[in-house]
Amino acid sequence: DAAFARAKAGSMNRRGMGARRIDQALGAAGIDSALRQAVQPEPQEARQAALALARKRRLGPFGPPVIDRAMREKQVAVLLRAGHRLDIAREVVEATSVEVLEQWVEEA
Repeated sequence: DAAFARAKAGSMNRRGMGARRIDQALGAAGIDSALRQAVQPEPQEARQAALALARKRRLGPFGPPVIDRAMREKQVAVLLRAGHRLDIAREVVEATSVEVLEQWVEEA
């Protein structure tokens, strides 16, 4: 179970899924809560996952400039549905450039 949990969590993290989504998937696979907590991503890994999803889905600085509040809220919602925390989602969407976002990932 431990090897499966690590592999599944790593795969989902690389695809851009957040900690909540990883926890749900492992729970659905029958992994106990202690093991699910053990394989949760570190803060820098969580930020890297958000960056990967933003790049793939063209969110924040990777897409067209967000002018209105409704579009910004839609982009935040994409990140929230992927299992990311609200503070991470807002940071990604409100980043002014890709360089700023990459520096934010490295700071974790």
